[in-house]
Amino acid sequence: MLDDGGSVYKRIFVPYDGTLPSKLALDEAMYIAKLSGGVIEVVSIVEESMSLIALDSGYANQMEPSDSATLSSLSVIEEAGTRIQAAGVQGSVRAVCRDGRDVSEAILLSAVDCDADLVVIGTHCRRGLRRWVHGSIVESLLRRTIFPILIVPCRATA
Repeated sequence: MLDDGGSVYKRIFVPYDGTLPSKLALDEAMYIAKLSGGVIEVVSIVEESMSLIALDSGYANQMEPSDSATLSSLSVIEEAGTRIQAAGVQGSVRAVCRDGRDVSEAILLSAVDCDADLVVIGTHCRRGLRRWVHGSIVESLLRRTIFPILIVPCRATA
């Protein structure tokens, strides 16, 4: 909180893919938004696929989101929107095509676009071989960020 009673976190950005870690991050972001009167911006990053189009159009190929990825992303975004609305928090949801960038860069650019004050992101807490194979979007984001980031771990319960 600021001295004047306002909050530092007015625009809270949440990368969301429908997994448990992203759901936990959205829950945390909604909690912060309720306390601060902030607005949540939820973004789902859509993978793209190469699709060939007619050569007479002037292009040999064109990058487009695949139909299944688009449908999946729309479903994920609808779910996030429903959760935000049910929580009574002000916010918006959208899908963003990563346009050949890695996911962490697409997240960072989307956060810049919405002028975020805070990024809230979930992590799977992978270790060892699983981390090597799948990588760490959160770690990559931390290396490049210009925003405060709240990392919400996905801890297994006993």
